[in-house]
Amino acid sequence: KRQRIEERGGVKEKAGSEEDDAAIVHQQKLQSELEPSNPRNIRITSIFFQEFDGLSCPPPEHPTQHVFGDKYLIERLGKCDFRVSPGAFFQVNTVAAEVLYGRVVDCVRRVRKEGRKIVMFDVCCGTGTIGLTCLKEGVVDRVIGVDISEPAIRDAVENAKLNGMGDGDGDGDGQVNDRASQCKWIANKAEVAMKD
Repeated sequence: KRQRIEERGGVKEKAGSEEDDAAIVHQQKLQSELEPSNPRNIRITSIFFQEFDGLSCPPPEHPTQHVFGDKYLIERLGKCDFRVSPGAFFQVNTVAAEVLYGRVVDCVRRVRKEGRKIVMFDVCCGTGTIGLTCLKEGVVDRVIGVDISEPAIRDAVENAKLNGMGDGDGDGDGQVNDRASQCKWIANKAEVAMKD
């Protein structure tokens, strides 16, 4: 079956089910409504669609379809900028998170002994916010972040780069002062990753 689908600048013939065609028309309408020239001045930065027919929330790796805008959000938290993808966990209340992370930094600073290196195991690290904040503040020397969410770990690697913490993958020459060796990110269950 063929159905006419309106598209900006003309009409396009599209083969497919009525459901697919309706989704395409809806997507095109949505995109045209969200363009910067929109007189309603809607402030939406990104839209993703995700289908899931399970009983609960989909896993973080479940595919999403980028429809409009930026593919990632960039959020400032304390002295760091963080990239956040659709499948990654991030503290939505940044003001409260900054207070919490400030307390973490203060606690680590109080227990830090002069001349000793501190390695932080950031379990359920998400996008790396706590570990990278502690590195930026100079209270830890290395972060090993573990999270079950692969999208979050990919964001943590990018966030290490974004904040000048090296390549973020832990493949440096092993020296603590080497930025590339300051971060290691592991996408796995914490009980598996920390077994060894």
